[in-house]
Amino acid sequence: MFLLAQNTSALGKLFGWFVNELFELVYRITPAYSLFITIILFTLIIKLLLFPLMVKQQKSMKQTQKIQPQIKAIQDKYKNRNDQESQQKMAQELQAIYSQNNASPFTGCLLSFIQIPIIYALFGVCKQIYLHISKLGSIYDKLASIFMGASDYKPLLDNLAVCKKLTGKQALDFTIVDDVKSLFITLSNADWTALIADLNDKIDVNLVNEILIKKNEIETAFGINLINRPSIHSYSIILPLITVAVTFLSIRKSLKQNNEDMDEQTKGMMKGMTGFMYFMIVSIFFTSLSLPAALSIYWTLNSLFTMVQSKILKNMFKDKDDDGDDKGKKKDYVDVKKVKEIKE
Repeated sequence: MFLLAQNTSALGKLFGWFVNELFELVYRITPAYSLFITIILFTLIIKLLLFPLMVKQQKSMKQTQKIQPQIKAIQDKYKNRNDQESQQKMAQELQAIYSQNNASPFTGCLLSFIQIPIIYALFGVCKQIYLHISKLGSIYDKLASIFMGASDYKPLLDNLAVCKKLTGKQALDFTIVDDVKSLFITLSNADWTALIADLNDKIDVNLVNEILIKKNEIETAFGINLINRPSIHSYSIILPLITVAVTFLSIRKSLKQNNEDMDEQTKGMMKGMTGFMYFMIVSIFFTSLSLPAALSIYWTLNSLFTMVQSKILKNMFKDKDDDGDDKGKKKDYVDVKKVKEIKE
């Protein structure tokens, strides 16, 4: 993971610039909780930018639900024909049905796939936050300068690197400023206390403590450092637990909403995915433990905003369906003639 963050992608650089601009805006208002508020604003803006795509996804899913009888008719038509030619014809007919109705079987996965590069880029930003947020960069520069100016500092940092498992191929050279900052970004308050105690007579302790107060003022929210990974040995573990709970609620709510318009066959398929859903939830928990706490906050807020947007869109499409009913159109009209033609 450390090596992944070393080479910041183009998207990571863009996000880094954007996060810094948001941070500067927030910091002018309040230094305390500034990174936390920045993450909230970042998540909200990303969700607003992706909202048109979410509208398109909901429309496509609505269309897909309406053409389920035609899709099922095609599948039944080729049910016992497993030869390659029949399978190709079935795929072509299904594609034609989707195209004619402006629907796609893959639209529902699109937003999930888009989240992958976003989280990857945000991960890179958080792992080298001092490169992207200028005020934090200044703080880490000062800390590196103070400790590298102390005699015999290197063995102490080497020991810390071993504890943080930053050895082997990704070993750090503590004669290089950026490598010192790369270690410092992983340190907890307890690590800083121990390091200061070891170099107590070789550094200006009061100055270091003043700088650390400013650092924590920016990075910390509700006593949790957002740059560090959550730990099962501290109450920061609450973040992965909240992430899992909100994600589970979001998925469950989404499935419940979609189930209302699904046919029985599709509902049966969705029930079969329950085990996979629980596996994914457990995976999210352990992944959250291995990433900076800021990413847990982003993922949790993303899930909450998604639930709100889904509710808004559901009501919006429901109102349109109701308008259609007033004009004498059935909400889930199925062209029986088309289904009959497909079966024949």
